[in-house]
Amino acid sequence: SKAPEGTSQTLHFTASKVIDKVTGKVLETETKWSANQDFKDVDSPSVKGYTPEKTVVSNKNIAHDSDDITEVVTYNADKQKASVTYIDDKTGKALKGDELKGVTNA
Repeated sequence: SKAPEGTSQTLHFTASKVIDKVTGKVLETETKWSANQDFKDVDSPSVKGYTPEKTVVSNKNIAHDSDDITEVVTYNADKQKASVTYIDDKTGKALKGDELKGVTNA
């Protein structure tokens, strides 16, 4: 089956320096960057029969010089069980029963 669609978010930062407009001389050598920012939390979509290893992806306090962030959420197959009863076609009596165990789509 197909995995849920990915999500993408972008943060925008600003930088400032003080420059004398007449001389063009940089008056402050240090660049001042806007404050660190937070990405919005992303809930992992539900997929019937599977459980995500992370239910929420959260990245906070991201600085202007941070590398790109990629989060991968792995979905694990849920445990499943079933009961099978074998019935005689002629008598309608149960001959045998089996308990089956496995995981989704296995």
